[in-house]
Amino acid sequence: MAKERLPKPTPPVVNTPYLSPAQAAAFLNISPETLQRSRTRGDGPPFLRISPRRVAYLQKDLEAWAESMRRTSTVDPGPGNRR
Repeated sequence: MAKERLPKPTPPVVNTPYLSPAQAAAFLNISPETLQRSRTRGDGPPFLRISPRRVAYLQKDLEAWAESMRRTSTVDPGPGNRR
């Protein structure tokens, strides 16, 4: 019988302005892998490089980025984007 894989638990949010990538992904309701890919491509939310191997996000930056992704229809390219 195959063993069922359980999802990784989301780390608890602590009272700090800095969110880990896992916390930021949970806040945006996307996977940490999607957030990492968008960070690598440069089209994701702003982040802080805490050390060579650590990044963090500010909740206000996540909220502003999410708001900038708002569209009125599926064909709306968004502000500043032309077809």
